[in-house]
Amino acid sequence: MDFHHPFYKECLLAFSPKEILATISDYVTENKKAKIDQILSTRLSSIHIAMESPSNIHNALATVRSAEAFSIYNMHVIAPENEDRKRRGRKTTQGAYRWVNVQHHKTRSSYAKTMKEKEMLLVGADVKGELLLEDVPVDKPLCLIFGNEERGLSDEMLSYCDLTYKIPMYGMIESFNVSVSAAISLYELTRKKRALINCYNDLTEEELLLEKTWYYIRACGLDLTRKLLYYSGIKK
Repeated sequence: MDFHHPFYKECLLAFSPKEILATISDYVTENKKAKIDQILSTRLSSIHIAMESPSNIHNALATVRSAEAFSIYNMHVIAPENEDRKRRGRKTTQGAYRWVNVQHHKTRSSYAKTMKEKEMLLVGADVKGELLLEDVPVDKPLCLIFGNEERGLSDEMLSYCDLTYKIPMYGMIESFNVSVSAAISLYELTRKKRALINCYNDLTEEELLLEKTWYYIRACGLDLTRKLLYYSGIKK
């Protein structure tokens, strides 16, 4: 699992997840601990979601909110437009941004290479998709890719896709808003995945521990976590 928040990477270089949890656990409320346990019991690590060159920050962040609502926590932003504005509009997510792992990829090729190394199936949402949404397989790890709000997926990105799919539409409108497309897609595919594995989550023990550690850090606060670890006496 890749965590790209600099502070968490710093913590993991100096401490084990168990050491971090032991140090900060007393500073996380019991209600928050119960909420974290409940959330982690539903997380799916085998479905990722990606957005190619989003130009509207509110649409992109609304997609983050939809993904987190279905307990998808691995997000990818590929070659974003207006990158200097990527922190704007986070209130659109209603706090979801704090609980997901968002990775930024400067180029389409670097994203594709990273995903292929993880043996992820790249599945593009496209109005001319070869499959219908309900026919997308969920027996392998996959990443759903959504294109720019106006242009859709680029030819380059389509060339990297293993599969493409479309959402059936019957009205005059030819396409959904990207956040709506993501919500519909995730509803269907997370439902199918959970039915396939007969479980609400598919995290390994290692993934579960890493996620729990990060959530405790966020609940405790970065500044307090830093102070507690610094004065814990276990700093390497």
